[in-house]
Amino acid sequence: MSYLSNAHIQLVIKAIEELHYEEILDLTSDDDFFYLTSPDEVVYKFRGHIGAWGAIQIECSSIQKISNNQELPIIFDQFFIEFQDLLGMSDQALAQFIEEGFQTIYSESKILKTYEKLDDLIDESYDYTLIDSLCSGHPKLIMNKGRIGWGVNDLKNYAPESHNSFQLKWLVVKKDLLILGFNQEFDYRNYLTEQLHLGVSALNDDEIVIPVHPWQWDHYIKIQYSYALESGDIRELDEEGPFVIAQASIRTLSTNSISDFDIKLSLSILNTSCVRGIPHRFIESGQLISSFMENIAREDKALDKLDILGEVGAFAMTHRSFHQIHNASYRYKELFGGVFRENVKLKLTPQQK
Repeated sequence: MSYLSNAHIQLVIKAIEELHYEEILDLTSDDDFFYLTSPDEVVYKFRGHIGAWGAIQIECSSIQKISNNQELPIIFDQFFIEFQDLLGMSDQALAQFIEEGFQTIYSESKILKTYEKLDDLIDESYDYTLIDSLCSGHPKLIMNKGRIGWGVNDLKNYAPESHNSFQLKWLVVKKDLLILGFNQEFDYRNYLTEQLHLGVSALNDDEIVIPVHPWQWDHYIKIQYSYALESGDIRELDEEGPFVIAQASIRTLSTNSISDFDIKLSLSILNTSCVRGIPHRFIESGQLISSFMENIAREDKALDKLDILGEVGAFAMTHRSFHQIHNASYRYKELFGGVFRENVKLKLTPQQK
């Protein structure tokens, strides 16, 4: 079986499991098998068991597709066409869902080609970021690697399963144009100079250095914020800082430097059914909520061994036009933002992995 065929089967299995959990698809069973039948009498037959949450958990090697007493290949797009009416999907919704599905299949097959099972990694000395990059994405959303807006080269450059490291684009921005939310205990200027080795000594007091994803810079920031670049409110830095690698969530990035913070950035591609920007309304409150949760864990005896991966800082820059248009899509208002969050390695002892 090819890696691509295996990816199709895995995606259909996930769809059946999740849609059964959501009580959208009904199954029948006998002593040996479960059965899912389409309105056109196409039957998906498999072994499995009902899990603790009431959803089917399918034995991957057992699934078959049968029509007119013939076994057929399992193909994800045909599965959704067969069940379109039962799922209540319009033609437009189905077409977009299939588009996201082919993107997901493409990326999943790359992972399967490297590691057929995540279990293969458990006993090896790989770090958290690598293991995370090989996970199959969001556990509940079916099309978890939709990534509409990215082509093959973008996936090669920026997708986590490619394991490609890249540099961020760092900008000098006037503070009064930004929404800022930084923990008072987080010395951001020291973080930039000591850990990221960015030259900030020549900054004015009214300026701050912030990162953007290089794809976002090329496709949105440099164009849609051209007025701020022209006026000097945004300036490019020559230094581009350390190399980063993407986590499974795409827009959260881990550095290869000694930094103990991940950086989460706006990335205006459609992934897991929404455009992955940074909502501005949470910028100032994120680090406050993290501190609040840390205090709860610290003061509650039942939680004294719980560690919180806290947000220590966040920023966002509004657009001079989009934010004046009340009913414009949310994606126009989340183009430029970022969050600094503690990395899991900060909480590990030398004996832990």
